[in-house]
Amino acid sequence: MKSLYYGEDLDFLNTLTDICKKRTAYKFKFPNKSPFLLKYTNKSAEYNIINIVEYGSGRRGTTYRFDYSYCVLADIPTHYQYESERIARSRSSIEGSWISTVTKISDELLIQAKMPGKIEGYVSYLNKERTVGFISEDNNKDYFFMISDIIETDKTKPLRDGIKVRFIPVNIGNTVVAKEIEIL
Repeated sequence: MKSLYYGEDLDFLNTLTDICKKRTAYKFKFPNKSPFLLKYTNKSAEYNIINIVEYGSGRRGTTYRFDYSYCVLADIPTHYQYESERIARSRSSIEGSWISTVTKISDELLIQAKMPGKIEGYVSYLNKERTVGFISEDNNKDYFFMISDIIETDKTKPLRDGIKVRFIPVNIGNTVVAKEIEIL
């Protein structure tokens, strides 16, 4: 399936794949991009990398999903372990259930996905007003952040302790801060 695409089409497909992997979803909406996504959905069933789950109408956008075989190839998560948000790597309905999350992709997320140097972490502290906090990464390094550092697309998402984020680390004097924060 993937060998049918090259150049910009393949780059776009790889960027969509990266966004969905980071956001733990194989289903997505991409408002106002239906004509562009047609090239991935209008081949015969065995060659479609992207399938339409539900057609949009009015304000409700079209919902797409990556083909299951492409999800396996590209390592896009499809199953959660039962009663958990941990990925079921076995993709077995015995050990887990299908991921129901539908991520919303925007042009801003396409730009963010291509930014070099972004790392992942989790929110380890939020003040009572929910205006500033700290993000921790795996090597126990903490990064200061302000709500204004969250990208526009994710500002409406709920922010809480323990939530996964992706950001650019920046040194300002003796302090390390998180910029261009995506809520995953």
